[in-house]
Amino acid sequence: MVKAHRINPFLIAIFVMALLLRAISVTLPRQPEVKDDAIEYDRIGLNIISGNGFSMDEHPPYMPTARRGPIYPAFLALVYSAFGHSHGAVRAIQALIGAVTCVLVFFIGRMAFNEKVGLISASLSAFYPPMVDWCRYILTETLFTFLIASAVLFLMIAFSSSQAWHLASAFLFGTAALCRPIAVLLPFLVPLLLLIVYRNRRRAVTHSLAFISVAALTLTPWTVRNYMTFHRLIPITTGGGLTLFGGSLAGRYDDRGEIKAELERAIGRRLLNPSSITVEEDARLIKKGLINIRETPLGYLKACIRRSFRLWRIYTHSQAFGLELTASEYLRNRNYPAVLAKLILAIISCAPLPLAIIGVSLNRRKWRDFLPLILIMAYFTALYSLIHAIERYNAPMLPYLLIFAASGAWGVRRWLIRAPHMKVDYRNYEARLSTRFDRRLFKRASHRARFLRVKADKTTRAEDHEAHHSDPML
Repeated sequence: MVKAHRINPFLIAIFVMALLLRAISVTLPRQPEVKDDAIEYDRIGLNIISGNGFSMDEHPPYMPTARRGPIYPAFLALVYSAFGHSHGAVRAIQALIGAVTCVLVFFIGRMAFNEKVGLISASLSAFYPPMVDWCRYILTETLFTFLIASAVLFLMIAFSSSQAWHLASAFLFGTAALCRPIAVLLPFLVPLLLLIVYRNRRRAVTHSLAFISVAALTLTPWTVRNYMTFHRLIPITTGGGLTLFGGSLAGRYDDRGEIKAELERAIGRRLLNPSSITVEEDARLIKKGLINIRETPLGYLKACIRRSFRLWRIYTHSQAFGLELTASEYLRNRNYPAVLAKLILAIISCAPLPLAIIGVSLNRRKWRDFLPLILIMAYFTALYSLIHAIERYNAPMLPYLLIFAASGAWGVRRWLIRAPHMKVDYRNYEARLSTRFDRRLFKRASHRARFLRVKADKTTRAEDHEAHHSDPML
């Protein structure tokens, strides 16, 4: 049974601050241009509300497509049907979703660690530049991050609650996969967590089967639609062939120009319009990509390592706060407040990664409590490293990075407060600590003090016994 908790007033303040900050960001005069992937989502959303089906075509005959998953275009269609073709309305609703994600981060952090860590991680999420910035883009990042965070929260609740929470988590993982196909394998890895967390193997197997069934049922309608339309088994989308083929070329060529030239030879000038690649051509690109990987395995491995570092490259995202120029340009114009603001944003952007490493190290004995968070980060890092990685692809992992960073910051704070108050009286070898003490050190000192007291008592009794028998008056 899920315990009821009193709503923390600080959480309400964090939500309001997160919403206000995102609302300011999405109403700035200069917003990201709607291009590339955003155009495709936008066209599909418009075609849905216009009755033209799930198509990216601007003109008849509106051929159906399997290039994009259905969730984000359906979200756009819902917004457009309510507010008209307004990108501002999409950004405003994404700002609200981003603020709600900060609340989810609090609950996940509290369940994985404690309430203090939950509040710190929610505060970091409210102010963290990338999480603010992605709300301005007509892309899946904000909605996808929200769906993954909701699924993780329900999964963590399910570990100590009923099976119904497992089913809700499985449905949300399946929905997230329909939003971004990269998550399609994630629901089928979650049962590994259940086998680790549950001591009762029968319960673990039962819940795992139920979890996989619900996730598969969530994906089935769209898979059936694709099969009926294209007469091929396409679980969610096409487009993986071009991505895999391009990623495999990074192991063969070091120069980006050579990679682009090879892509153009493979698919012609349609590199400028990937949506024109047919289902059959996408399947052929998958085969070519696998051949490239087999022929140059070492080069592909090096490319994967480079992509993993690229995925976690630090950016300040200062444009989300109205700072469009570089720090050197502001310095040249003697705009020192802007330089200071960019410096603060750089510190905020860089700090979470080392703090997260500290947090994992300090809490390594409690690894079962935050195992779902590790799974999410490891899964996305591994898959994006294998195919293609750009900076915005780390968006669904940022909440868990900030939770680990909050645990690291809280651990450092406790150590800094505890260290000056730690007092040890070596005359009696008794550890006297303040109310904030290290239990392991106290236990070790207590055992040592008890040993010395027992030894001293034995010595005293031996001396008394010897004195008693050597006294001539007795």
